[in-house]
Amino acid sequence: VSPDDIWPEANNLEIVLQDLKNLKIARNNNLGGAASILALFSQAAPGHADHLIKIIGNPNLRDLKTIMVGVRNPNKDKTHPWQPDDGMDKCVKVWINELRLTDFDNQGGYAVQSRVQANLADFATVSLAGHYSTPGFGGIEQRVSDRQRETIRQVDATSSVQLGKFFGEKAGVQLPMFIGFSEGVIDPMFDPLNPDLEFDESVADEDPKEQKRLKSAARDLTVRKSLNFTNVRINPAKKPKHNFPWDIRNFTVSYSQSELYKRDIQTDYNTQKIYNGKLGYTYQTKMKPYTPFRNNKFLRKSSSISVIMKFRLISYIMFHNNSLKTVLIQQATTRSFVNFLNCTISKIWMRFV
Repeated sequence: VSPDDIWPEANNLEIVLQDLKNLKIARNNNLGGAASILALFSQAAPGHADHLIKIIGNPNLRDLKTIMVGVRNPNKDKTHPWQPDDGMDKCVKVWINELRLTDFDNQGGYAVQSRVQANLADFATVSLAGHYSTPGFGGIEQRVSDRQRETIRQVDATSSVQLGKFFGEKAGVQLPMFIGFSEGVIDPMFDPLNPDLEFDESVADEDPKEQKRLKSAARDLTVRKSLNFTNVRINPAKKPKHNFPWDIRNFTVSYSQSELYKRDIQTDYNTQKIYNGKLGYTYQTKMKPYTPFRNNKFLRKSSSISVIMKFRLISYIMFHNNSLKTVLIQQATTRSFVNFLNCTISKIWMRFV
């Protein structure tokens, strides 16, 4: 007895996952016409006229957890491809064995990263960084399912500038400025609304203008902007003889603002703006010690109690260290969701002061 006698080649059932995806694409391309997402849509399997593939709803292979295999004995009629059919009861034995998954898409990707930093003497520092990676990129130890499934582009630019240098050393202006910009773009390899279909396959039948619009809608975009002025103060090189409470040296000012913009397939826009202002005041006085027994002749003659002459009193007519800080924070968030059902667009707007 040969292995083919026990398990003939005809018993093998090969399910081509690409055929299931092609059926879904064909149904989606006919939506609004002959097909409906709520109605059963079927086609013959390529190369097997007696095999039917059917779809209803919007299933996706990414969430596949269970496979069910059924055996059906249809009634005696002419509406199915399994002919001839006598419609009689049958007694059979069904063996189901060795479920295998083969032909993995093992295409690799690549990644590029660069960084440039320039120092303009003691005036400014500029840094630029970029990152680009494609689907399939990952470590050697990662499985195929763990590898990257999107194209990622990241650009970062930061600069620190000492604007006080424009006023000269004698002016003593300290005006440090920090400015930053970051943009991250993620283009998914798979359609976010149909996670088991590659994006290029899902929009292949659309015109170029519609393909561009759909690609932009599926893109995950994050943009960050920031501007900071920290501890801005005026400290002239020429030192005054007396330090008065109203001296401009005692004041410091800080200001920062940041903006975050995000957009993805479900969010039309999500904007967050934060403004932060600080005013600081610090005044320090010089404490002059007072020695009341320094000129006492009696204590000076007595060597045993002359230590009393070194006794000092410190006058606290004003506090030695006076500091005050005022902080003002304003935050505003605006969010709008994508309108999938042609209903009123939901918006959320928040503001904190």
